[in-house]
Amino acid sequence: MSRDIREITRAYATNIKYHSRLWVREMGNIIFPRICAGCGEYDTSLCAKCRHIMKGNWREVHSDLEYMQFFYTYEFYRKKNEPISDETYVQFPIYALGTYEEERKNIILAWKHHIDEQLTSFLYVLIAQQGVLLGKHYREHWGKCCDIVPAPSHPKRKREDLFIAGHIAKALAYGMQQSGIKARVCDVLERSHSLRVKTAHERYKKQQGITLKNEEMLKNPILLVDDVVTTGSTLAGCARALGENHRAVLACALAATPQKSRKDERHAEVEKKKK
Repeated sequence: MSRDIREITRAYATNIKYHSRLWVREMGNIIFPRICAGCGEYDTSLCAKCRHIMKGNWREVHSDLEYMQFFYTYEFYRKKNEPISDETYVQFPIYALGTYEEERKNIILAWKHHIDEQLTSFLYVLIAQQGVLLGKHYREHWGKCCDIVPAPSHPKRKREDLFIAGHIAKALAYGMQQSGIKARVCDVLERSHSLRVKTAHERYKKQQGITLKNEEMLKNPILLVDDVVTTGSTLAGCARALGENHRAVLACALAATPQKSRKDERHAEVEKKKK
């Protein structure tokens, strides 16, 4: 068999395989119609209305996160010759595109638990657009180079392409590159165990389980990325794992849990301990 015939046969087989996948996908859409992850509208993974909601705007959320609040030391007040107070500071600013509720919450949950190429494509574009704006802000404060580090996830989620923080990091890197930032994704954090978090003690345990690998990859100021920020415990754990030599200068997420929800959660925890 000549080389040309082999190439034609290979191309024909590839074409059949491609169209077979398309046919299977279309049949799946007929049997299980696509619905918007946010509102349930038919024939799309993300409707125009929910795309607009999901795009959002960057806003500061670190002042509401209890695990990101730190008290100044006695040495700090002694040097400034000021009385000790309950004033706090944050390690680094944290931004979110919106609140973790209603359509935004539905979309993030759907993205975390189901493989949907169309939904991923829609969200990639939206996040990349916001990455352009974030890049302009980053360049004003920290220069033209950035290492984007996604919050760690269970290895199984990575194998199944459900590593959402990784997808967000790639989209942000692309967007920031469009604004002149030399941004790259550095997946250097790992989690030693998977833990469903319900209490403050479990959050602390989860935070301690984050470790640093391939440290030599990190050369630039670090942007930490996660899908949802609740109390800041995961980001605090990431910052602890990175250590003094690789300090994060900024963090961002798709959504932040409403402050009221966090207060209700703490109240329920206190009531449970009383019983």
